[in-house]
This record gives sequence, structure tokens and C-alpha cells, in this order.
Amino acid sequence: MLSDLFSFIVRYVILNPMSLLGVCCGCYFMLTYGESNIEIFLTSPEPYIAAYAIALFYALAFRHVYYPESEKVDWWATAKSSIDHFLTFLFAAVCGAIIIYALNYGLGHKLDKYVRHEKIR
Repeated sequence: MLSDLFSFIVRYVILNPMSLLGVCCGCYFMLTYGESNIEIFLTSPEPYIAAYAIALFYALAFRHVYYPESEKVDWWATAKSSIDHFLTFLFAAVCGAIIIYALNYGLGHKLDKYVRHEKIR
């Protein structure tokens, strides 16, 4: 059971370039812009367009889908597989952002500073 979990993490998180890139982008966003800009970032279409462009490039350049029992590329299925890569990228970016958020606010540094400087009424 533990070895299955470890192999899942290695195979789908560490060795998958889209999930690795998504985690890096999510961490970069949280470290650079912080949680105060999340709403602006989520409501603008540019990040989604950029993420889909990356996923489409990855699918077309590296992850071709072939016809069954053939060496001919099925371009339509390859383009449709870019949606899976896009969703993987988004999920990994959200997970990376959650990890950074948890590390920043779960350790209690800022809460402790806030409570110490709070005036007692």
C-alpha cells in the first residue's frame, strides 16, 4: 500500500512535466504575488490562456496520440489530450499554491506576531 502511494507520487507528480510545471507556477505565484491577488488572478482569462497554450504545445510536441495499431498520428485526439494536460497543470498549480499558503500561515509566525501586538480591551 505504501509502495503504491510512493510509485503514484513518483510517476504522476515528479515525472510528469505538466504537474511539475504546475506546482512550480503555483509556488511562484504565491511567493511573488501573495494571497491578496488570488481573486484578480483567477478572474482574468490570461493565465488560463497561457496555461492552455503550454498544455497544447506539450501535447503537440511531445505527447502524440497514435491511431490503434498504426504509426500515424491522430492529431484530433492529440489536440483533445491537451485538455487533460491543461487540467493537470491547473490542479498542480492549485496544489502548489495551497502548499505555499499552508507553509506561510500554518506555522503560526504571523498569527503569533498579530496576537502579541493586539491591544487588550
